[in-house]
Amino acid sequence: MGKLLISGGERLEGDLRIHGAKNAALPILAATLLGETESVLYDCPMISDVTYMLDALRLLGCRVKQEGNTVTVDSSNLTGNTLPEELMRKLRASITFMGALIGRLGSVQLSYPGGYVN
Repeated sequence: MGKLLISGGERLEGDLRIHGAKNAALPILAATLLGETESVLYDCPMISDVTYMLDALRLLGCRVKQEGNTVTVDSSNLTGNTLPEELMRKLRASITFMGALIGRLGSVQLSYPGGYVN
């Protein structure tokens, strides 16, 4: 692994744009269920896994709005604790809903998550 050596005694300043990552966005989307208000995610990658998570949030009673790479989730009207098997099988990360739903509603009903099945 390389290294960057900076010398000169001058203060470094600047901006660095960090792009959203799927492996961070999926559990954060599940965590929006824990709050009873609106959550906003910026730089959310718009990939199929994120789309499935947003579909799941809608099925659970959340209001979801997408504007470019910004996603707004309002979970104040969370009504469901069950996700259909067909949606669960599309997405391994659907298991991340388990903790949030138990924490918020006290119960959850999920089938096996998707992914490789031998």
